[in-house]
Amino acid sequence: MHSKVKSFICAAVKRTFAAAIIFSVTLASAVSVRASDEFGALIEAGFPPSYASKLEKLASIYPQWQFIPLDISSLNSKYTFSYVLWKETEDPETNLVPPSATYSKFRDNSLGAIYDGGWYSADDWAVEYFLDPRNFLDGERIFMFEDIGGAMSVAEAESICASILRGTFMENTTLSNGKTVARYLAEIGAELGISAPFLAARVRLEQGVGGSPLSSGGCGTVLADYYANKVQRDERGLVAAPSSGHSEWELKSYNGLYNFFNIGASGTGLFNIYLNGMKEAKKGTPAKASEWGSAEWNTDWKGLYGGAERLKTKYVDDFQNTLYLQKFNVDPRSSRNFWGQYMQNVMGAYTESASVARAYGEANAKYSAFRFLIPVYSGMPGDETAVLADVDRNGYVDKSDADLLCGHVAGTGVLWDKRTASLDVNRDGRVDNADVIATLRKAR
Repeated sequence: MHSKVKSFICAAVKRTFAAAIIFSVTLASAVSVRASDEFGALIEAGFPPSYASKLEKLASIYPQWQFIPLDISSLNSKYTFSYVLWKETEDPETNLVPPSATYSKFRDNSLGAIYDGGWYSADDWAVEYFLDPRNFLDGERIFMFEDIGGAMSVAEAESICASILRGTFMENTTLSNGKTVARYLAEIGAELGISAPFLAARVRLEQGVGGSPLSSGGCGTVLADYYANKVQRDERGLVAAPSSGHSEWELKSYNGLYNFFNIGASGTGLFNIYLNGMKEAKKGTPAKASEWGSAEWNTDWKGLYGGAERLKTKYVDDFQNTLYLQKFNVDPRSSRNFWGQYMQNVMGAYTESASVARAYGEANAKYSAFRFLIPVYSGMPGDETAVLADVDRNGYVDKSDADLLCGHVAGTGVLWDKRTASLDVNRDGRVDNADVIATLRKAR
C-alpha cells in the first residue's frame, strides 16, 4: 500500500498572535453588519470565511444561485480534511494523471507510469489542490458542485446538450430511435430526474470527440482483432491482449452492443477495458428487459438510456450527486466511500465543470436558479487564521486562544457564537453573532 499521509496544524495562526492585540483594538472601527449582508448570510449558513468571501462575489453576479454547505465533518467527525486527503492518497491508483505531457506537473514520478496506457499516480499536492473546494469557487469551475439530482425542461436541456456535444461525432448523429443525441439525453434527464447537461458532459468526456469502440457498435470486431494478433500496444495506448482464454466467435458476439458512458470499462490495457465495458452492455438494464425484449444495450439509444440509469441509481442516488462527489466520494452517507468513485482522473470534475459552464453560457442559462452543494471540512488550512481575539476571555490573546480558534473556526462546532468574540464590534450593546460576522469581515 502506498501511504501518503498529510498533516495540517495550526502553526499559521500561532505565528500571527504577536500582532493580535493591536488587531483586536482596531476591530472596534468595523462597520455594522446588515441583515442583507451576503457575506454574513453565508457565514451563518455554515461556510467558513475563506469560502464566504469568494461566494459573496458570485452571489452579486448570479443572484439566483443557491449555495449550500455540505459539512462533511459534521456528518462524521473523523472525516476531517487531512483524513479525507490521506484516504484519497493511500492507494496510488485512486487518483491518476493522463499520460499527456501537458499534465506532467501533476504526476508522482517516483512510481512511473502505472496504469492503462501511461497514466500516472497523482502527486499528493495535486490531489490536495483538486480536493480543496475553495480552489474552484468561480463562475466556471463551481459547476463541479452543481446538484445534478434534478431535471430541467426538455427544450432547455436539449439546447444546452447540443452545445456540449458540438464538435463531436454525436453533434449530428441520429439515433436508431430517430432522435438526436441531444434530444434523447434531454428526454432521459426528464424521465430519470437527473441533469441532462451533466449526462451530455459525461458522455463527451468518456467518448471524446471521435468516439471509441465502446460507442461504435463494432467493439466485438476490435476485440477479436486484438486477440487474434496478440496486440500489446497500438496508437490508442497499452492493449495487453491475452494469448489464450477467448475465441473469435465469443468476442465478435459483442458487436451490436453500446456503452456510451464506459460503465464498468476498467482494467489494465484496452483489451480488458473494452471487454469489461461490453460485458456491462450485455448485462444491460434488467428492469427494462420485458419492455425492450432483452436487457442488453443492443441499440445506440439503449446504450445511452442504460448508462444514464446506472449513473442515477449507482451514483446520484448514493450521495454522489455532484461532479465533485463522483470524483471524490467523501460524503459519509454514501455506501462506497473513497473506493466507489466514478473517475480516477484527478482532474475529472475540473474538466467536466468547464464543459458544462461553457454550455450554460452559450445557452444563456447561467443566470438560472442553480443549486450548488459545496463540501466543507474541519481542519482546512487557512481558516484557523480568520479571527484573532481573546477567545477564552481571560484578558490575553495567546496560544490557548489559537488552540481554541483551531477548534472553533476550523472545527465542526458552531462557529458563530459569542465565545469566539470578546468585543462589541458593531457597537450595538451586545456581544453576539453579528460581532463574529463583523470580525470575520474585518479579518478576511
